[in-house]
Amino acid sequence: MPNDVLEYPYTVQEDKRRKLTEALPLIPVSFIGENGRVDAQALLDSGADTIIIPLELAKSLGIRLKKLSETIRGVGGETDGYEGYVFFELGRGARKRVYGEIIVRACDFKAILVGRKPVFEDYKVEFQQFDNKLILTPKEILSDKK
Repeated sequence: MPNDVLEYPYTVQEDKRRKLTEALPLIPVSFIGENGRVDAQALLDSGADTIIIPLELAKSLGIRLKKLSETIRGVGGETDGYEGYVFFELGRGARKRVYGEIIVRACDFKAILVGRKPVFEDYKVEFQQFDNKLILTPKEILSDKK
């Protein structure tokens, strides 16, 4: 149900190049385009404004892309950016929230980033670093408690 509290343990990933292990707040997402569906894990990034996906993923989904006039900037530098529409789902099975068609940005970054829009508009987001977990509480539950 979209009104369930979603709790995700952080995913431990090893960075062999930098010789360190990181626990990351990854969430299950799905993108549906003209060429099919892709289920993936995405980094929930409170520093990103929107959803950013790799350019190759956007092309494989068949998203019609428009080149942005500005570049996309991130920790890894900046790159040309593109914008298009795709159907987006957060979560899996009965506990998923279907967003329908939303704007995504695509670029040469390799990771999928889910920014504040649309997730932070619909959930209270708690990054519990000490417990290595992420908790998403739907705004419907919060408004019921008032």
